Amino acid sequence: MPRTAIADALKGDVRNLVEERKARLDAGLEIETRSKSESRSFTDEEAAEAAQLLDEIEKIDATIETRKRDSNFSTRFEAAKAKAVTTGFNIPEQRSDDVANPGQMEHPEMHRYSLMRAINLRAAGKQLDGLEAEVSQEIETRSGKPAQGFYLPWSLGVGPNVRSNQRYEKRADLDTTTGTGAVATVTSPNLIDILTNEMRVAQAGATFLRDMRGNFNIPKKTARGTAYWVAESTAITAESSHTIGQVAFAPSTVGAYTDYSRKFLLQSSVDAESFVRTDLAQVLALELDRTGLNGSGTGAEPEGIMQNGSIGSVAVGTNGGAPTWAHFVDLETQVTQSNGHGDTMAYITNAKVLGKTKQVEKATNTAQFIHDGTGINGYAALRSNQVPSNLSKGTGTNLSAAIFGDFSDLIYAMWGGVDVLIDPYTGGTAGTVRVIFLQDADVQLRHTEAFSACLDIDTT
Repeated sequence: MPRTAIADALKGDVRNLVEERKARLDAGLEIETRSKSESRSFTDEEAAEAAQLLDEIEKIDATIETRKRDSNFSTRFEAAKAKAVTTGFNIPEQRSDDVANPGQMEHPEMHRYSLMRAINLRAAGKQLDGLEAEVSQEIETRSGKPAQGFYLPWSLGVGPNVRSNQRYEKRADLDTTTGTGAVATVTSPNLIDILTNEMRVAQAGATFLRDMRGNFNIPKKTARGTAYWVAESTAITAESSHTIGQVAFAPSTVGAYTDYSRKFLLQSSVDAESFVRTDLAQVLALELDRTGLNGSGTGAEPEGIMQNGSIGSVAVGTNGGAPTWAHFVDLETQVTQSNGHGDTMAYITNAKVLGKTKQVEKATNTAQFIHDGTGINGYAALRSNQVPSNLSKGTGTNLSAAIFGDFSDLIYAMWGGVDVLIDPYTGGTAGTVRVIFLQDADVQLRHTEAFSACLDIDTT
């Protein structure tokens, strides 16, 4: 569908929904009028029909609101297109196979978004314009929180988001020179990244809540109601009720920054744009992944699975020890005996433990190993060196951890988008621009019973 027709089509859909709503409302009012004219209450049949009509009206109302929102987004993107054209962008018409989803910032114009352009504008003391400004404003509207710099959308593939209780990580400065007196040129379009730990919590099925506003709680059932057997004509003597608890979320901020040379930021290659997009975002994503697994829970840092004292625990020995088949079965039992099982059960451990499990037999002389080449006891076994291998217990040192659980119960809450701050002054005398990424986030366990961990595995 041509882009110019999207808003009209959505509005047309709203008109049809309004007509359907009116038909149901008229039917309900007819029931009410009939009962009043006969000076009686609703019959059971009329009450059931009225209840069904009201349910349908409420569903239609919700759908109408969604359609109106989508129509508004489409209209606003039309305005963004016109504004981008006036500022020098050539944005093509939408193809029939393009999918517009501005609510997730996946509009087909997004391939025109340039982080390098946004950084250079802010470094020059200018306001954003064009698509970059529209996107930042849209994220700001959704989050209800002004950006300190400008918001970077998730749809650029930058991973989880950032913002304020400051914990910063500094990375090595990036320059196009490679030694004393070297010429400031780029000799290859490819930029070689360092080897990093593998991020696994999202792959394991962690839950992400995006675009949150303010502190919030997720209610959870902490105890079920109770059933009783009674004799005939005997009343139940005890009340049966559920107990409701809450999981509280509040934003903390994780941040990272690096210094880029001005000459690097003036590069126009696709690789340079891609590098700047992912460079700091990868640092943030790694830190959020690590926090979910092993966050300390002190200061501004959220508490991760391993540091939570309420999860299940399996100990190998007083001073740690070698892993056995029984230890991994016990990890699973710790979870399943508390009904913590789910569809996203998995192991996450480091390379040392995973390698060891491929060498340790379930039982002597069976040639059947703890890790069978596809996983452990039918569950996925994901490798990440985010899981520490420097733990200690008693006299044991350099011990490793293994975590088992339903990772959908590991919940990340994100507030807004990645807030990008540009500082052209700190390194001004050296001709560098500091780029800071900030993300408001929190990590909580919905059910601690859904996880267990072993923290004293000796892999030597």
